[in-house]
Amino acid sequence: MKGLAYTAALLLTAAIPAAALAQGAKAQTGATQTQVAATRSHSRIDVTFSLAGFHHKLRQEYYLFTECSGPNGWDNCRRIDGPDRYHTWDRPYTGAKQLGAGFYWNKHWKTEVAEAWTDTAGQLDGRATHDRLDLYDKETIYTPSETKYVSLFHTYNVRRTSVSQLFQFRSGTRVRPYVGVAIGIDRQADGVTRHEDVWPARSEAERLSLIQRGVEYGGAIATGTDIFPMSFPPPVTSTHVHAFGRAGVKLYGWKGIFLLLEAQVGSRVAPISAGLGIDLF
Repeated sequence: MKGLAYTAALLLTAAIPAAALAQGAKAQTGATQTQVAATRSHSRIDVTFSLAGFHHKLRQEYYLFTECSGPNGWDNCRRIDGPDRYHTWDRPYTGAKQLGAGFYWNKHWKTEVAEAWTDTAGQLDGRATHDRLDLYDKETIYTPSETKYVSLFHTYNVRRTSVSQLFQFRSGTRVRPYVGVAIGIDRQADGVTRHEDVWPARSEAERLSLIQRGVEYGGAIATGTDIFPMSFPPPVTSTHVHAFGRAGVKLYGWKGIFLLLEAQVGSRVAPISAGLGIDLF
């Protein structure tokens, strides 16, 4: 009986240091894990896809203006040179899509490279177009054989490469504001295109009456002959280097996915953009 008690005492004496060592090792491992977690509170690389816009000042080389007077507002139309004051619906910004990739030097500083391009404007004559289309002017031509509606469009296409330096606040939280500056290089192509829509001919009496009245509906000049050019020079390509400011916030959700809301200040950028992103690692 005394031998059994002695053996139990020896085992207990040996177990206490072992337990202490195990507890110390566990505490050290936990501290290491905590340190790693603290070190990795920010991502190293993220990618974003956003919808933005390009600010655009319309060209006026081919702009014409229709001046009308008369009892119903559309009689006695004549054509004069000058900026297009009629089509006031032209948008000052062109929709764009942007893909960016950022590298974090630490939990605050980030360098980002992005490529943006003009968004799809819609359908034209059944074909998708990736240009900004602004209506320059339009005419209705009443010939003895057909009725033709002709429109002149300004086509506008831009691609932008930009490099940004950003400072991020509150790294490791779900809401992370940031500010920064960027340099953009815009490659812009501007041109004019002509589009025709042909309809059946009018009767001679109706045709002459419509020409005499001036127009059939607002903004379209009615003539007996085609007075627009049949073709235009190829698009003119230009490069613009500019700087702009950025300020936004990243709203984090599941597994490193975040919503991106941003305001931009500059001569060639839209004021607001939004998108989605993800931290890769």
